[in-house]
Parts: sequence; C-alpha cells; structure tokens
Amino acid sequence: MKQEIISVIIAAILVAVILIFGGAIYFGMGYIGGWLLKCIVGQPVTEGLNMVLSNITQHTFTPDDIPIFCAIMTTISGFFKQYTSTSKEK
Repeated sequence: MKQEIISVIIAAILVAVILIFGGAIYFGMGYIGGWLLKCIVGQPVTEGLNMVLSNITQHTFTPDDIPIFCAIMTTISGFFKQYTSTSKEK
C-alpha cells in the first residue's frame, strides 16, 4: 500500500516536471538537431534560408545560426502540435 502511494507521487512529480520543462526539452532537442544539420549540410541550408527569408529579414544567415534557428522553430511548433489519429475502416 505504501509503495503504491509512493509510485503515484513519483508519477505525478514526473508529469509536472515534463509539463513545466517541456519547452526547454523541445528547445534542447531542436538545438541538437540543428547542430547535426549544421555539421552535415550547413552551407546549403543557409543559402536556402537566405534565399527564402532575404526579403523578410535584414539578417544574413550563417551556418552558426542553424542550431539556434532550429531550436526556436522547434519550440514554437511544439505549441501548435495537433494530436490526431488516423484509422482505416474495413
């Protein structure tokens, strides 16, 4: 009985931590993904960003900007996630 109560308390704490630090988790995962993208194909990505966003921003992107850009976009997209399910009818 006592162990079940402790398990419920631990589960509640984990859920609270995930809800509180969810944005930071998204940001960190996006930064790591952006860093990998920079290491693999950094220059073509920056050329594409400069081509698409050159009229909107006055900033010229460099490969060093990719991790922070990806982290910001990942964090923003985390707030607009739609939880949908697909099913097949027979």
